[in-house]
Amino acid sequence: MQFMEHIILIDDDKNTNLYHEIIIQQAFANIRVKSFTEAEIALTFLANSSATISLIFSDLRMPYMSGWEFVKNYQILYEQNTQTAPVIMLSDSIDRTDTDMAKQFNCVIDLQNKPLDINKIPQQLLITDGLRP
Repeated sequence: MQFMEHIILIDDDKNTNLYHEIIIQQAFANIRVKSFTEAEIALTFLANSSATISLIFSDLRMPYMSGWEFVKNYQILYEQNTQTAPVIMLSDSIDRTDTDMAKQFNCVIDLQNKPLDINKIPQQLLITDGLRP
């Protein structure tokens, strides 16, 4: 089986990444999921990857580089069309500050509570990228 698309998971909690990976792979048979526990390593991968990335899920609160620091840096790749995958931010708790902050980044399309819920991914995104569950 050839994998055509990738979904990126960024969360400092390995168990959360594993849980989200299982959910994604159950919903999308032909998707390769790449997980990172450090946002800096994910950013380096994205800057140097020629893989087709469909979607990125990033935790908000992580040590070293937060989710907001990640999207601030990823936004540069996004604007340069080096990477065009949209980002969905995930968090255990979302407050108004997070909602306002998300609006500052063109690459961020949604802010959702954990755990990831495949049914909350915007359907238009799934259809556009061919990721029908």
